[in-house]
Amino acid sequence: MTRAAFLEHWNRRIDLQAGETIIGRDPRCDVHLQDDALSRRHLLFVVDDAGATVEDLGSTNGTTLNSKRLRGPHPIHDGDVLQLGSAVYIFRLEEQQAGRQEPPLSDLARAFVSQSDDERRSHPRIPTSIPVRFIADDRDEHSGVAWDISEGGMFIACGSVDGWVPGTRGFRVTFTPDDGVTLAASGVVRHVIHSATTQGHPPGLGICFHGLDEITRRWLALTVSASR
Repeated sequence: MTRAAFLEHWNRRIDLQAGETIIGRDPRCDVHLQDDALSRRHLLFVVDDAGATVEDLGSTNGTTLNSKRLRGPHPIHDGDVLQLGSAVYIFRLEEQQAGRQEPPLSDLARAFVSQSDDERRSHPRIPTSIPVRFIADDRDEHSGVAWDISEGGMFIACGSVDGWVPGTRGFRVTFTPDDGVTLAASGVVRHVIHSATTQGHPPGLGICFHGLDEITRRWLALTVSASR
C-alpha cells in the first residue's frame, strides 16, 4: 500500500497524493499556495511504495532541505524540514510514524528560550519564517529558519543539530526580515531539539539573546508589539 504523505506547517496539513504532486503559485498546480516567494511551478514530490523524493523545479528562490540547497531529485524522509517560499514545513510519511517514540511534551516546552512563566510573559513569542545564518565558537557558518522569535531569543529550525549542546557561547546569528535590513544578535544555546515531532515542532536550537544592537532591539520590540 502506498504511504500517506503530507506537509505540516503549524496547524495546517497539506496532503500529497500518491505519484507526482507539483506545488507552486500557479492555480493549476496540484497544490496551490498563495506565497509570492514561490515560483509558479516550484517543487515536485514523488510518493510511492518505496518512499518519497522531492525536486526543485528550477524555482527562482530555491528550496532548502534540512538547511541545504535542494539540487536535483533527492530522497525525503519523515521529519525532514523544508524551507519552501517564505514558510517552513515538516515532511511526514504516516507509516513511519506508527509506534515512533516521541519526545515528552515537557521536552517540547523546553524548546522555548524562556524558562519560567514570568520570562514567557515578559517575552511573548511569535511564529516567523525568517532565514538566519549562525555561527558559534569559530565553527563553520550554518543556515536555518527562525521558527519563532521574541525580544529575549529565538528558536532556529535547522536540519542538523549534531554537536550543539546547551550552554554553547560565542553564538552569533544574523537574519534579514522582509524589509531587507540585516539584523544581528549574540547569545547562548539554551536548548537543543534533536528530532521533529508529530506535534509539528522541528529540530533546532533555542537561543537566548544576551547582546543586541539598538537597531535589532528596536525591530524586535516593534515586531512583537505589532503581533499582539
